[in-house]
Amino acid sequence: MPSSHLEIYAAKDMLVALQDPTKIRIMHFLQDGEKDFNEIVLFVGKAKSTVSSHLESLESEDLLVSIKDPQDARKKIYKSISKLIGTSSRSRPIVYMMEPSYFKNVEE
Repeated sequence: MPSSHLEIYAAKDMLVALQDPTKIRIMHFLQDGEKDFNEIVLFVGKAKSTVSSHLESLESEDLLVSIKDPQDARKKIYKSISKLIGTSSRSRPIVYMMEPSYFKNVEE
């Protein structure tokens, strides 16, 4: 993924732009369901400390949440709570991915 790649996510009360390839990979991985920390580490292929730092950052931006694993309270499960609404790169200016009804009518 080129470093000029950008993804825009709708979080709780704001839009968040991600440019870091590792954060983007994590968000894509979580789009098809909840994943535990070790699954994310294996998928991303980075050090646990690096993945942990990225997960904390994504959680602080309200893009995902962590919950205690019901099987083992020492472990966490991560779930996306945001929606990818657009992408942009040098070769493709902003591409919107949301359905037209996603945002309220601005004239109201």
